[in-house]
Amino acid sequence: MIALNSEIIQKHLNLRNGLFGLVLIFFVVFGLLIRSYFIKKEITEIYNEGTSQYSSNHLDAAKSAFLRVLELDDEHADALFLLGKIEFFSKKFQNAEEYFNRCKTEDSGRLDCFFWKAKSGFLVGKNYESVEEDIIFLKGKGFDHPELFHLQGMLYERAGNLSLALKSYEEALSFTVVALPTLQRMEAIYSKAGFTEKSEKYESLNRSIRDFHARNITR
Repeated sequence: MIALNSEIIQKHLNLRNGLFGLVLIFFVVFGLLIRSYFIKKEITEIYNEGTSQYSSNHLDAAKSAFLRVLELDDEHADALFLLGKIEFFSKKFQNAEEYFNRCKTEDSGRLDCFFWKAKSGFLVGKNYESVEEDIIFLKGKGFDHPELFHLQGMLYERAGNLSLALKSYEEALSFTVVALPTLQRMEAIYSKAGFTEKSEKYESLNRSIRDFHARNITR
């Protein structure tokens, strides 16, 4: 009888301990979720503050905010990207390249990080092979941008391959065709308003671009 009572008491204690453990786990998990929520909320608020300062061209304040974001989340790709741009426009190209490299590491789908890393890397002037790899990767992903072709042209020119450099520069210029409708409208508006000099300037630019593309089409 005593042994039976001891067994019942032990089962009761085990059940109580098990329930206590489950309750403890619940509160720990709940606490972590609450903490995660408030950290994410704080990150969002600080990041939004940074983007507001960045949009107002207050780069020092923006940089300070984005660095605070990284203290809470060092994998925040958006903060890394904008820090890279701040450093780039501050002509700190080595720092910029490092931020863009971290950005593309954290989010391999961010083609803009690859693009700006290539731009920064070229200006750093230490690892042109890496710049070329980024350009090839971007072109393989269908990333079409005149600066990308211009950057590739500068790489070819630096290597002494002038024929490929010219080809890349022509590809960069091919994007100017999208400006033709805008130039035509500006020419027409200035002409109607009686601003002959400005009208002629846009007409000349319009004609030059049309002639350039016409020559390339007939080659």
